[in-house]
Amino acid sequence: MSEERNQILKMVAQGKITAEEAMLLLEALEGDEPEPESVGPGGWALGALPRPPKPPRPPAPPESIHAGRKFRENRLSPAFAAAVDKIGYRDFSDKELWQLQKHRVTAGYLRQLKELGLDDLSVEDLVKFKIHNIQPEYIEAFRALGFTDLTRREIVKLGIHNVQPEYVHKARQLGLDNLSVDDLIKLHIHNVDPTWLQEAAAAGLHDLSVKEITQLAIHNVTPHYIQEMWAAGSEKLDLKQLVQLHIHNIKPALVQELRDLYGDKLPFREIMQFGIHGVTAEFVREIKALGLRELTSQDLVEMAMHGLGIEKIRQMIKARGSDVTAAELIAAHIEGDWFD
Repeated sequence: MSEERNQILKMVAQGKITAEEAMLLLEALEGDEPEPESVGPGGWALGALPRPPKPPRPPAPPESIHAGRKFRENRLSPAFAAAVDKIGYRDFSDKELWQLQKHRVTAGYLRQLKELGLDDLSVEDLVKFKIHNIQPEYIEAFRALGFTDLTRREIVKLGIHNVQPEYVHKARQLGLDNLSVDDLIKLHIHNVDPTWLQEAAAAGLHDLSVKEITQLAIHNVTPHYIQEMWAAGSEKLDLKQLVQLHIHNIKPALVQELRDLYGDKLPFREIMQFGIHGVTAEFVREIKALGLRELTSQDLVEMAMHGLGIEKIRQMIKARGSDVTAAELIAAHIEGDWFD
């Protein structure tokens, strides 16, 4: 062992290895050396003696202190803390100041908000403002539109949904004068943009409530669709009925064709049933041309529902006779017991 140790020391002296490398080699030699065994009375081996415990690490250096505050390296900036103090925000703790700094809430931003009278905002409020990019100019623009009593919660909601002051201005030009913050957010969520409002005004949709506008927008009922429906003869239908027609993909062309067949006598419910079950105006004309007795709108719907087409109806009339009723044809088709 001593020879190997001397060899390592000689290599250090010759500059072949560094002192650190020599230490590693010496430690390795010591690790390979067997532990001496203690011998008890009578010559019995007691085993290797335990290694002494490692000395404890020294404690971490204390945080530095600057101008009465504690600052961790690469954390809270002394200059930022001093600037916030100078503006008048002296009640923020170090932790709160770090939150502001982390979210890039600058001293200049705080000064602008304070000039607007928003000097009682909490750190949470300020962070939310910054996250949602709420600039002081944004708040000023809403105040100029009459929203002088906006709460911090309302400001954040407007920012989250990206409701711009220009939107309010255009909505007012189109007659929506008394919109609340919640109204603006509902309209914006459902993509009711100024173009939609302009089209509604051009279509004659005046005095619509926010609830009615949002219902139309939710179901993608455009002012153009309503205008076409009214032109097709459904001007007596209310907005709720127009929404139902659109939900079931009932086109204005079908309404116009049914009006040409029935005039004003076909109720809304039957228009809906025709549209849902695919009863076309052409199908109605062909069935009526067969001269079936006691033919009702419900018979036409059931024929379409059960796939009873015009060719089979002709064959069934030929087999049964011209005095057969529509209801009898439908029953026979469903049961299939007298005609294949």
